[in-house]
Amino acid sequence: MQTTNQGAPLPMETEDRSSLALLRGKLSHLFRHYAGQEAIPGILYFFIGVLFARTPLGWGAYPLGIVLLCAQRRHMLPATVGLFLGAAGLGVEGLVYGGLFVIAFLLRVLFSYPKLQIKAIPKTEELFGEVPQLQVSTAVLSAGFAGVYRFAVAGLSADTLLYFIGMVGGAGVGTGLLTGLFSASLTLDDVLGRRGSHPVRRSRTERLWLEAGVVTLLALTVYALGDYSLFGLHFGYLLAGISTLFVARRFGALRGCALGLLVSVGANPLYAPAFGLLGLVTGGLWTLGAFYSLTFAAVAAIAWSSFVSGVNGFLDTAPEIGVAVLLAFPLLPRLYSDAIAGEVRQDRVSAEEAVRAVIGKEEKNTHIYRMSQGFRALSGTLSEVGFGPDPAECFGVCDAICTRYCAGCERRAKCWDGEVHPGAEALTILSDAIATGGTVSAERLPTVLLTECKHLDTMIREVRVAGADLWRECRRRAGADYPAPDYAITAELLEEAAKKQEKEDTHNPALAGTIRTLLRERGLRPAVVSVRGEREKKIVIGCGEFGTKQKEAAAAVGAMENACGCRLSPPVFDVSGEVVTMETHTAKRYGLEVAYVRRPADGSLVSGDCVGIFHAPDGNSYVVLSDGMGTGENAAGVASIAATFLDKMLTAGTSEEISLKLLNRLLSVKGGECSATVDLLRFDTYYGTASFLKSGAASSYVRRDGNLFRLRSKTIPLGLVKELDAERLKFDTRDGDVIVMLSDGISQTSEDAPWLMDLLSKPLGGNLQNAAAMILEEGARQTGSRDDMTVIIARVCELNG
Repeated sequence: MQTTNQGAPLPMETEDRSSLALLRGKLSHLFRHYAGQEAIPGILYFFIGVLFARTPLGWGAYPLGIVLLCAQRRHMLPATVGLFLGAAGLGVEGLVYGGLFVIAFLLRVLFSYPKLQIKAIPKTEELFGEVPQLQVSTAVLSAGFAGVYRFAVAGLSADTLLYFIGMVGGAGVGTGLLTGLFSASLTLDDVLGRRGSHPVRRSRTERLWLEAGVVTLLALTVYALGDYSLFGLHFGYLLAGISTLFVARRFGALRGCALGLLVSVGANPLYAPAFGLLGLVTGGLWTLGAFYSLTFAAVAAIAWSSFVSGVNGFLDTAPEIGVAVLLAFPLLPRLYSDAIAGEVRQDRVSAEEAVRAVIGKEEKNTHIYRMSQGFRALSGTLSEVGFGPDPAECFGVCDAICTRYCAGCERRAKCWDGEVHPGAEALTILSDAIATGGTVSAERLPTVLLTECKHLDTMIREVRVAGADLWRECRRRAGADYPAPDYAITAELLEEAAKKQEKEDTHNPALAGTIRTLLRERGLRPAVVSVRGEREKKIVIGCGEFGTKQKEAAAAVGAMENACGCRLSPPVFDVSGEVVTMETHTAKRYGLEVAYVRRPADGSLVSGDCVGIFHAPDGNSYVVLSDGMGTGENAAGVASIAATFLDKMLTAGTSEEISLKLLNRLLSVKGGECSATVDLLRFDTYYGTASFLKSGAASSYVRRDGNLFRLRSKTIPLGLVKELDAERLKFDTRDGDVIVMLSDGISQTSEDAPWLMDLLSKPLGGNLQNAAAMILEEGARQTGSRDDMTVIIARVCELNG
């Protein structure tokens, strides 16, 4: 760095941020801008400026030049030059309008110049970037000067008043409509549909405002070209025809028809329906090919003109429509392939991103996640049902350790015989920590022991060792391999989870294609359709048209249900940029109403039967009846373990077979009288199918339309042998079917209890609880309540759509 003689650094060069420099930089940027890729729009706005400056709207008013000048943003230079050139052709009156253009230009600079800070005006980031309200205000104010000037020159009269209204009203309304177009910074690539890697996202209101601006600019331009022609071709009709054909091909028949009707009014309202037909037929018949659609469209438009004005109508519009068709024939197919296909590709990318975002929201609902939660809950449950050390044994171990150290301690009386008894409190805390598997730490003990007990650390260390020995002995008594159940079953469980996850993530292209066709038949064009899962389907559809056609999309769900073979949930719409996603999934079609009653055996206070009713997230409902061998508390404990285990495993997504294998393994290694029958009913609420998985369980019955069906198996209870002995019985259900599950205290076979068959063959009535109680009472009367007795009745019902 150079320095002065005094050693101070030379001042660095700074950027000139003066007002003059900013204006010079802006003009330099504009000139460079229009020398490049924006030359075509600049030339167009130059000619539009010439036209608008020379076109009156009525009563001698020329507001269109002010409209263009006040609405413009990016193309101010060519538009302004065109306006002054057009005003110069009006003679002396053009000087007045040139002065108005200067006033409007200066007002816009005042309102938008970044260096100026006017409190009442919102701050802008660039020149001519003020809010649309200020643009409209500038137009009205500038047009008002023209009206005041006319009053001053010609006096107040009807003509001057109408002139004032034409200038102010035309300038205000026209500017308000065109700001939607120019505020959107529309480029030539946007018009042709060549989207970049980062397309502009616009809300529905912004798109409507933009479209209104485009229609307004085209209509005013067609109107301004009304008096210009070359070789008999009227430029206004020619522009109306070309723009109508382009929009019909680019955006469809309805928009093409609407544009043709609106923009051609400025040329001649009589021929507006002809241009509407031109757009409607072109867009509607394009699937036949460019030649047929354009030919039929031209014939229809020319026929209308001939019908309303005869030969004059034919001569007025046929040449222009013919030239427009000839120009469009080689261009429109290419514009479609380059523009529309590019747009569809971009929409597809956006839709796929939106669909992936919706799909990714439910990562935590996978089977593997639910399985881990089930194991976590199961570990806590099992620790509560007899696998931990006995609390009394834990207390005795801790008491022996404390007695050994406290017996000869001089502070013994203070810890054990005083009013506070910190020793007794510590003994309780330590024994509870061992029994619950918690952490044995000094911080939980009374403060006085932390400061005065010299043996505390040693005692805590011995208590920890003794606690570990107690838990190790409990695991040994439960079975040497209890902490690590059969590795083959564990591997089978994880393999099943992986396969189930794979099925859920698998895309169904055939069904997705069917749904895409169904939506197209209803006028919807989805960019992407994702159908995942086999039994439990999840459908996510991305479509830009869902923003305005959600009712049509929701109405298509019924047809989608027929294609999927299941009921679907009400659709949920989510907006992601320009793409709206619709999400639906398999929903419940059937419900299961369940009631049950139990009675312990004579002489027992608790029933050895346990009933579990639970619902899995995958749409399956389960009813389990477990009968522990024997009676009383031991049988009740084993049955409770079985029901709890199945609840946790099945709701975590594990299959019934593997769940029973794990349960059988658990009971077989526990030792002692630890066996139980299991009668497991699985009911699919999506499709109405059902099945029993029985291990040593009594027969079950299904009553349908006065007919009684028995389902039985010859298997042994769980826990007797290491290998699972279970049998699955599948059946379909109907609305109104009644399923009856019984413990073997009621009856083992129908031959043992003919009364049961007679009772179940009769109508059971509408109240399931009363029906179950009636069966139980009759069973107790017939058998004498020598065993635990349980009756479960479930009724299938179809849910309202």
